[in-house]
Amino acid sequence: MSALKPARAFGGRKLSGTRLVRVVYLDESGISLKEPIAVVAGAILEPDEHWFALEGDFMQINQDHVPGWQLGNSFYPFSAKDLFWGGDKKSAFSQKTTTDVQRWPILRKLLELPRKYQIPLAFGITEKPEKSGTHKSKIGKMSHWLTFIACVSAIDIYLRQRARKNEIAILVAEDAPTMSKGIKEARQGLTSPKRNMRYGGINRIRDAVYFAKKDEAIALQLADVTAFALRRFFQSPEKNEWLWQSLFGDAPLDRLKMEPGSTRILVEWDASSGEPKPKITLLRTPLAALLAQLRAQ
Repeated sequence: MSALKPARAFGGRKLSGTRLVRVVYLDESGISLKEPIAVVAGAILEPDEHWFALEGDFMQINQDHVPGWQLGNSFYPFSAKDLFWGGDKKSAFSQKTTTDVQRWPILRKLLELPRKYQIPLAFGITEKPEKSGTHKSKIGKMSHWLTFIACVSAIDIYLRQRARKNEIAILVAEDAPTMSKGIKEARQGLTSPKRNMRYGGINRIRDAVYFAKKDEAIALQLADVTAFALRRFFQSPEKNEWLWQSLFGDAPLDRLKMEPGSTRILVEWDASSGEPKPKITLLRTPLAALLAQLRAQ
């Protein structure tokens, strides 16, 4: 009988740690080829500190805004897309029966939760080239997994900087075909040692990824609304500044201008002065570097 292989980190490197203390919930927005910006968001939770508090908030939001939902079974699966635009006839927030005035305050409440509980956030954002060219379609197709890698890299950076030496995290993603496809391609992309090291040598995230429905794992809804809000803001800042303010308060915007390429964003919170303020760290991978990765395929 062959010996069991040791646990590996996401992408295949040796896992650096054995104590599981963080659970990171992932979701995506703008992954389709027609969208100019793709975002993957990760909400980094410490279960003992965050789970039950979030459950209470979601229960209250359910009771206030979806009174007919059977709370005994599960939470209503809030969708940022439905709350922003209005959903189909099956949605509790159908475009035909609800208005922006009714839906947007709910989206604002959900966006305020990471700041309320000082939940660290990690984002991978890829802006695709505007003009058509040799690499545009290829970058568009690759943007899905490149954005996943950027987000996972930001999570790993957070763990190396803030977690104890032996502490690791696992990833939980929505049980949906686009998510499993993106994660599979990201994992395969990181099997290249050069690319893995380019993203910092990911070694604090367990390779196994767990999948759940949004009504089963409520923190997935945090990842959903934050990914959607950031994408909408970067695509149309003037129209969607309220999304930024709901998420980050009065944090300055001048450092967060998008450029073609991939950006990793790590958000932590500083409550030393009372109201939590975001501490935002950016790491950019310019378009030229993405093209170099394409040529290395």
